[in-house]
Amino acid sequence: MYLKIMTGKYTNIHWQKNKGLCYTGCIEIINGVSYKTRGGFPMREVKAVKINAADFAPYGTFCNMTEPEGYPLTGEIHKFYPDRISGTCTGSMAFSPIAVRKDERVVKMAEYHTTTWEGIVALDDDMIIHVAPASGGTPVPELTKAFIVPKGYMVKINAAIWHLCPLPLNNDELHAMIILPECTYANDCTVVEFEEKDWFKITE
Repeated sequence: MYLKIMTGKYTNIHWQKNKGLCYTGCIEIINGVSYKTRGGFPMREVKAVKINAADFAPYGTFCNMTEPEGYPLTGEIHKFYPDRISGTCTGSMAFSPIAVRKDERVVKMAEYHTTTWEGIVALDDDMIIHVAPASGGTPVPELTKAFIVPKGYMVKINAAIWHLCPLPLNNDELHAMIILPECTYANDCTVVEFEEKDWFKITE
């Protein structure tokens, strides 16, 4: 059995017949999607880009909380920037710290919340988030986008958008704040593990 990709170029590929395929190096597809080796399967790569309004709009919104834009309400010693991000909820909101260690950024699963948005604040490092469009519960890892969110920013991820925990960009461990209605993790959090062929690696 041989892998055949009709539109692409190959670099340092070792082909092996009989028990599946063995690769070294990488495969780069002309349309911009690249693949790296993972056992007998090529692994798709998703390149993280700096978060921007145009690209992130289908998934939510964001704000630089340390250098906010727009006109503030000012006092003798303060500038107040009201309602830069807003959202409705039923019941109490909860603010939950999360610590995430740096790893190889291979994504094997994702989650979504049916009824609520989720807020994430990068506290001590730039973070990487990955999102995919709402799809009625059927995972769509092939549609995933990844964004670099600078330290001090907050992102608001819309309800039903696929995502998972934020990842550290620079530090060995990221500390962030998760904002969700209380007990969402117990009553409105659907986590789906991908088939191995759908795993992907986030790159910078």
